[in-house]
Amino acid sequence: SSSSSSVSSSSSSSSSLGTCSFEHSANPLYPVTSVAGQGIATNTLGVGTSAGFYGPRGIAVTSDGSTLYVAQYGTGQSTGYIRKVDVATREVTAFKTLSYSWGIAIAPDDSYLLVCEEKFHRIQKVTIPGAASTVLAGGGPYTSTGFRSFVDARGTFAGFYEPRGITIDN
Repeated sequence: SSSSSSVSSSSSSSSSLGTCSFEHSANPLYPVTSVAGQGIATNTLGVGTSAGFYGPRGIAVTSDGSTLYVAQYGTGQSTGYIRKVDVATREVTAFKTLSYSWGIAIAPDDSYLLVCEEKFHRIQKVTIPGAASTVLAGGGPYTSTGFRSFVDARGTFAGFYEPRGITIDN
């Protein structure tokens, strides 16, 4: 007999705010159980359905499936965050403050995250553990009209316009 583990997210929208509830199933033959999230837009830290997410935009899962990292976009009233969810305990904690977080990916060895900061037009590299971040690429030059330009270059000289998705190649 074999068993499998999978972690997935489901999300829905309420006006312009994303609401999210993460679900986990140790075996696809059995019902899915909610891991974390209230299903309404909130920044509440906590355990299971007492926790909440405000504007979730992406999810990254560690290679062993034990931890989820959630990119929250945030708004003028709410700073964007990277939330850490322990799948076993269902505890949601604050991992890193990054405004306008959108896409998120985790390194194959689980040593860092890459996070798109949409409104800052850049990609941040965030270490695990420790949550130290550096701009990996983007945030490059403005055009004469004040918009970010698309520039092929290295590091902070590169220009992106509202990056929203990222992946890491093995």
